[in-house]
Amino acid sequence: MKKIVFISHYAGRTGAPILLLRLIEQIKISTDYEIIILLKTDGELREDFERLGKTFIWNWMYQGAKEQNSPRRFPGRLFHRKRITSPTKEEICQAEIFKEINEASFIFNNTIANAALLKQLPLTGKKVFSYFHELHLATQIISTRQELMYLNEISRKIFVPSKAVKSFFVNDYGFQEYKMPILKYIIPKETKSQINKQEDKIAKGMFLVGFCGVLTWRKGYEFVPLIIQYIIKTKNVKNIHFVWIGAERDSLEDHILKHDLQKMQLESYFTFLEPQKDVQSYMAQLDVFVLPSREDAFPLVVLEAASHGVPTVYFSDAGGIGEFLGEEAGVPVCYLNIQSMAEKIIQLKLNEENRISLGKRAQQKLNEYFNNAETIKDLIEQMEAEN
Repeated sequence: MKKIVFISHYAGRTGAPILLLRLIEQIKISTDYEIIILLKTDGELREDFERLGKTFIWNWMYQGAKEQNSPRRFPGRLFHRKRITSPTKEEICQAEIFKEINEASFIFNNTIANAALLKQLPLTGKKVFSYFHELHLATQIISTRQELMYLNEISRKIFVPSKAVKSFFVNDYGFQEYKMPILKYIIPKETKSQINKQEDKIAKGMFLVGFCGVLTWRKGYEFVPLIIQYIIKTKNVKNIHFVWIGAERDSLEDHILKHDLQKMQLESYFTFLEPQKDVQSYMAQLDVFVLPSREDAFPLVVLEAASHGVPTVYFSDAGGIGEFLGEEAGVPVCYLNIQSMAEKIIQLKLNEENRISLGKRAQQKLNEYFNNAETIKDLIEQMEAEN
């Protein structure tokens, strides 16, 4: 049986690991490839990865398996021992993953964050493919030019989710455009039964404005109190509530956001929800989704909002989502114009007909966008065509 080794920088409940998990699920359903997974760092999605294939975790420090069925762990840096005949657990784990790589038909690297790990793997002569989800800010933070050149050199193709990502790497790093095909996100069909069972209503009877994702500077979380202040205090809008889905409790950003809301006497208008396994149940409750990100290559949360007919207000020139939404299925505002973003939210509240129309068009565009079976078929054909 042919094998694919998938490499993820993380197993946390964030965009890139979730996207990879969904991609692997569809490949497992649609093909007869054996799935091997290498996680650079552990996380809450690890068990989901383990259900799809043999899973290894590459840790900087060896942590012995506590249970018979616990994942295979080994360090990123292994020292050659001398005068010792029996192999260590670390060496056994290394040999096992190296064996899987040597037997694999393809290596699929997810994100630009794995360059250092890939350099330690036996990839000579292997068919390596990468999937980049990053733009300027993320690239500057998590990688170097040298690492990007290395990934470009070893990758037969570098898949990207949007034209914005392709243009960035072509223009800023000189990557070959023909080498960077678009790979659409895998979008699961919404489960109405799960949504209907959701009894935890965020704000019953209120016009609900949602934000979603990890609280980071790149996501523009600090703009939220300013948006709410303008809507509530400057414009005196009634019957409106705000929620951030996926806010990690007790993080620095969580404390900052809550501190600002409290100082501005706005905390009663806001709800924080920690990372959720069933995001759809909460996205379905929204009237409007807002993307205040400074940069987002092609945010999955916007597609999830669209699946429920929820329109998105977003900053233009902040990533690739405008390629999907445009103006007929979303509401773009000038980059970092907080007042304009707040005004658009108010307009959508006041003009229900326009809001519903935008949401329906977003839902329609999502239906036109994704065909999971065709996406997987195209991906496998592109990889198998590489000699």
